[in-house]
Amino acid sequence: MRLKKIIPMIFIFLLIFSTTVFANEKKVEETIFMGKVQAVQKSEKDNTVRIKTNGYIRGCKVYQEEIIAIISEETFVIADTCKIDEKDKKQEKVNLKEFNIKKGDIVFMKLNKVMTKSIPPQVGVKAIQITQVN
Repeated sequence: MRLKKIIPMIFIFLLIFSTTVFANEKKVEETIFMGKVQAVQKSEKDNTVRIKTNGYIRGCKVYQEEIIAIISEETFVIADTCKIDEKDKKQEKVNLKEFNIKKGDIVFMKLNKVMTKSIPPQVGVKAIQITQVN
């Protein structure tokens, strides 16, 4: 008899306290980087381009960092000019054979959430905008 009262009470207790845990999910903001390219290394082995950059990262805080950004075929290119038409605003994936970046260029990147703890840290790039410096 007593067991029949305890089991529903435990179930109600778990139901009340477990729903508040799932209701307070925080959304993580995108990590953004802006800086200057120091070196470019193309790797045909794993079909990526690694760029060593120095600039500023905005995640939870803004801080200066030197990183190695890994650009793959999954990275999108953001146009470096303002587009007026909606059809012109489409982003395209990087074509690594035609991808042109050099030392001294200014980059704006949306970074993946995962970053290595190596020095300098390495991180994948979701999207990149390049401003060519003459």
